[in-house]
Amino acid sequence: MKTDQHIKNTTVHAEIVGRLLKGAVRAGMDVDDLLKRCDINPLTLHAPNHRVPVENTVKLFRLCSGLMQDELIGLLDTPLPMGYFRMALLSTLHQSNLGKALQRFFEFNDLISKDVEFAFNDQSNQAEITFTRAPDVSFADDIALDYLIMCTHRMASWLCNESIAINEIEFDHAAPSFQKEYQHIFFGASFTFNATRNRITFDKRCLALPIMRDEAAVSAYYQRAPLGLFLPQDVRYSTKKAVRKIIKQKFAKQAYRVDLQEVSQMIQLGEQTIRRRLAKEGTSFNCIKTQVKQDIAMSSLSNPQLSLEEISIRSGYSKPAAFIRAFKTWTGFSPARFRKGIS
Repeated sequence: MKTDQHIKNTTVHAEIVGRLLKGAVRAGMDVDDLLKRCDINPLTLHAPNHRVPVENTVKLFRLCSGLMQDELIGLLDTPLPMGYFRMALLSTLHQSNLGKALQRFFEFNDLISKDVEFAFNDQSNQAEITFTRAPDVSFADDIALDYLIMCTHRMASWLCNESIAINEIEFDHAAPSFQKEYQHIFFGASFTFNATRNRITFDKRCLALPIMRDEAAVSAYYQRAPLGLFLPQDVRYSTKKAVRKIIKQKFAKQAYRVDLQEVSQMIQLGEQTIRRRLAKEGTSFNCIKTQVKQDIAMSSLSNPQLSLEEISIRSGYSKPAAFIRAFKTWTGFSPARFRKGIS
């Protein structure tokens, strides 16, 4: 498998690998032999905080999937037939936006699998997806649900070529010892364990995003699976895009004083590392933050119901005068003249 340096340097917590193998254990397979065939020492899975290269983890997952003819390697009560995820993706391609694509995916899942019911709610200002265990099913491990949540989130992001920021995740099981790993996998989302349900929430506006993929892209994506699930977001997406997403999310929550230190903590990268990566991408933290302010301002000015003071605040300025000066610097026009030109 061809990989770049980022992938070569990425590792997976050994306990995650061990728990993914619970289905193979339940099926009576020789797990130690499977591990050795993928160049993983079985003893390392029991070593505290040991990590396994992502390449070996993906190789192991594919081996188990092929031998078991199950795309979720025995973790659910009923096997997911080979080709399930490919057909799920293909079923979404001709929908006009992400909301409709997700609904089509859930309909497809209901035809194939009864172990987990996907449900969709977009009645509030957030979109919500719930994942409900069917009554009387027995999963090999709770990580089966976590895996399905990961798949749904990554699939949604991939379909519209956007890194969709999750606002909140709830799990109906106890927190695993490797929960910090999920900060990378779910890009800094807040978690609640031992909840009454499994669900994720995200910005409702994402549902209007257009589908950007075709059948050729599905084939390429499927051939790499499940690699994308194990890569942290800052590896799969540019640092610029990751930082921009956080700033936009903070502004949407009226947290206008977001700084590099806070972003650094959320994506678990050092401040100097972020600066260095952004410089390589031809930008900086302040430039990205300014661009977010510009985008919000120009978008808000198209809404005649919003006052200049409201737009100033939304754009991160406590005083309209400071906002007006900044806007003139960006565009050469005053906000009022810009708004008049729009109308």
